Amino acid sequence: MEKYSYEELTDMILIYGECQQNQKQAAALYANRFPDRRRVDHGFFHRLCERLKTNGQFYKSRRPIHVPKRNREIIDAFQEAVVANPHTSTRAIAKDLNMSYFAVHKTIKYSLNMHPFKRHTSQKLTPEDKDQRLNFCEWIINHVNFNDAGNDPFLKNILWTDEAVFRKNGFINRQNEHHYAENNPRCIKEINIQDRWTVNVWLGIIGDYVIGPEFIEGYVNSEYSSEFLLNRLNDLLEDAPLAQRLEMRFQQDGHPAHTSRLARNILREKFSEKWIGLYGPQEWPPRSLDLTPLDFFAWSYLKNKVYKNELENAEELKQRIRDACSEITPRTLKQVRENFMRRVAICLEENGGYIEHLL
Repeated sequence: MEKYSYEELTDMILIYGECQQNQKQAAALYANRFPDRRRVDHGFFHRLCERLKTNGQFYKSRRPIHVPKRNREIIDAFQEAVVANPHTSTRAIAKDLNMSYFAVHKTIKYSLNMHPFKRHTSQKLTPEDKDQRLNFCEWIINHVNFNDAGNDPFLKNILWTDEAVFRKNGFINRQNEHHYAENNPRCIKEINIQDRWTVNVWLGIIGDYVIGPEFIEGYVNSEYSSEFLLNRLNDLLEDAPLAQRLEMRFQQDGHPAHTSRLARNILREKFSEKWIGLYGPQEWPPRSLDLTPLDFFAWSYLKNKVYKNELENAEELKQRIRDACSEITPRTLKQVRENFMRRVAICLEENGGYIEHLL
């Protein structure tokens, strides 16, 4: 375990509890709350908590690890294999060199001091995409007081919007499906994948308010988008303060339903020059899921909540989504705005390039 101060470790435990033991949320909150400290991998929070429960202390003494002595030729062969292909595996190296996997693993870790790191998956960006991302981030920086991003009036008056599909079973990760026993119980987990249903959801975030959720019957198309802008949006915004609605800027992504001529005419009529989107007064950069709070925060937050237990029907799923939305606090949304500005700053540093791997 990497050495941190006791103050840092205590803050990690407190934040882990505050996030109800959600590792990714804890890592994001820790980074936002302590921007000058070292970044912490989200898995570290769970390991730290388990060590504290098991040993009653943050650190425990370890017995010296036995590292078999290797001659220089073997160590150099390992290093050449890793340098030639950084994405290789220890098992592949062991097979190529006719050695045991454990020997390769220990030598790379303790003799070469190399460690495996996961790669981030991101949308492929074209040079044009990077230019548009750069322009958008510069536009944000020019309008926002960066030092007070969480409470900046301009940032709090942007209505971020998006749609998402929630399926019956969510994402099934078999890496987390375990059954501990002395002998293999040959057990199964019953799922009914043939009984399929989905729920389409529209959601918005403006300042300290979550707008919606609005459940969509049918498909998101130009007719739905136009009708929503004309009739439903005003009803959904009733809880937001009038002053905020008057200064509001409407944001949407480049979904084909949002870019129809009819939808754009309605946006011009309702918001004049105060909207962000493809072909809008302020262009929304394509393939920029990492820059909208709905994508980098809301959808993952909601799915972590609603898929904790199995679902019986679509109505139960809708109710869980409503309940999860109601639990999002103004304090959380302030941290989301601060996170957004951090992403904007990194995107500028990377000239519009990838940012997820740097967070």
